[in-house]
Amino acid sequence: MYSVTCKWNGWLKWGSLSVGILLLAACGNEQDASSGDAPGKEAQMPADEFRYGGADVLRVALLRPRRQPDVDGRLREWNQAFQVRLVLSDPSVWGPLVRLYLGEELIPEYGGWESGIYFWVYDPAHLERLNGRTISLQLESRQPQEVGRLELKPASELILIPEQELLRDQQS
Repeated sequence: MYSVTCKWNGWLKWGSLSVGILLLAACGNEQDASSGDAPGKEAQMPADEFRYGGADVLRVALLRPRRQPDVDGRLREWNQAFQVRLVLSDPSVWGPLVRLYLGEELIPEYGGWESGIYFWVYDPAHLERLNGRTISLQLESRQPQEVGRLELKPASELILIPEQELLRDQQS
């Protein structure tokens, strides 16, 4: 068994075995005393490990405005945003070696939550463009694996929740 500690983007991340498998190449590894495996042994995750269980989107009133580009690339100030949550059967698949695509668009930044991964969208027009696209996950240098299709409610049908409520829920 390997234990992995990796620091990236200023945050210290502790990896369980399943996350450690994804982080070995990027962060290095250390051999656990209870394991007979040699250090540097390459760990492989079968391509069929990614199982998609649906998506949800939250419309969030932000505590303070954020400057992000709109769909045309113009920098704008947003008072609300959309948190798109993808449910995965093994939520530990997120990490620096896993790329998330919606259609052909790479989602460059996303985070993990107890049931999968999430990312933020600021422009409602961008959210509409993403809706209906295929969701693909790519491990290391392998071909992206299609895991499902993003099906979301229209932004106009979503209830606005305060960001502090979302933060409180994530801390509990």
